[in-house]
This record gives sequence, structure tokens and C-alpha cells, in this order.
Amino acid sequence: MIFTNRSSAGELLGNQTVTTNYRHYSEFELNFLTIGSIIVQILSFFIAFFLPMREITGSIFSQRKVTTMREQLEAFLKNLFDIDILLLVPFHIFAGMYVAFLLTVYPTTVLFTSDFATYRDLVGYICMALAVGEIASKD
Repeated sequence: MIFTNRSSAGELLGNQTVTTNYRHYSEFELNFLTIGSIIVQILSFFIAFFLPMREITGSIFSQRKVTTMREQLEAFLKNLFDIDILLLVPFHIFAGMYVAFLLTVYPTTVLFTSDFATYRDLVGYICMALAVGEIASKD
């Protein structure tokens, strides 16, 4: 059996009585959303590029020293290899794997069990609850 975006959950599970209410986007809609996103990104790039520089008289930032790209890279590399930062690397790797599991694998597994097949927004609810729990549990 070839799985397409037009397959219903009943066809995939071998049960013809189960259907889903997912929205299937047409090719035009996908192109429209993609092109719209690209246009917004390009506009934001130009807005950021043409923002006032610090050398403009009367600008708020004109009183601060202008940092060059080289100075920024040197500061970044100096801080990147600092021992305190390197000690945090395993923690961030673990936290990233933990959050990735909780926001992708776990909700999808719960959604595809036969008991929860009728709750189409269950993944969203689980992700919102996990996000609130992550924020609330921070010290």
C-alpha cells in the first residue's frame, strides 16, 4: 500500500470507520505560504540592514563605541572555549534531547494509540502543557 496525504487513518489502520479531520493543503497554498514567508524574511533583512547606525548624530547609540565584526568574533571565540562554558555543554545536550523527545516522540506516540485517535488537538495540548511545566519549574 502506498501512503499518500489523501489516506485516512482508517485506511492506514485497516479500519474503514476511522477518519481524520486534517487539512490537506493544495500546491498553490503551499507555494503561497512559502513565497510569503520568503518575502517577509527578505523585508526583515532589509529593515535590519537599513536601521540607523551609531555614527548618526543624535542617535541613541552614538555615545557607545562601535564594535567591529573582528572584535565580536574574538569575544565569541574567547567565551566559547572558556572552561565554565565547556562544563555546560553536556547539560545542554541532555536538555535538548529531553525537550526534543517530549515535544516530538512522546505526543506523536500518544496520538497514534487507538484510545486517543479521536482527539486531533492532543499533540498541541501536550506541547503546551510541557512548555508551561518547563517554564514553571525553572528556578
